Amino acid sequence: MAEAAESAVEAKEAKEKDRTVALIIAILALLLALSEAGARRAQHLSTEKNIEASDLFNFYQAKKSDRRLSRPRRKRSRRRRAPSIPSRKPRSMTKSGISRRRLRASTKTQRSPKIA
Repeated sequence: MAEAAESAVEAKEAKEKDRTVALIIAILALLLALSEAGARRAQHLSTEKNIEASDLFNFYQAKKSDRRLSRPRRKRSRRRRAPSIPSRKPRSMTKSGISRRRLRASTKTQRSPKIA
């Protein structure tokens, strides 16, 4: 009978061990489920913020390109149009911008008289 009692006690201890292990597994499963739910929420929030940042940057780029497209038109309208044929200086002008006639006149007056 002692053996039957011992085996009954061992069976009872084994049942308690099984319950304890099952309870630990259930608690771990609950923690895993909660952490997975939190991770999905964090991933969802991260995706939302990424999309928001992308939209904001696209808005900035569109606004910037709009300004670039509108600026040159304003500048062109304020400027005078350049002549289609480049203007040439008259042939009677020297490199310094003095007319050849003036240059000749000034050199004639500055020359010393010739002694014969």
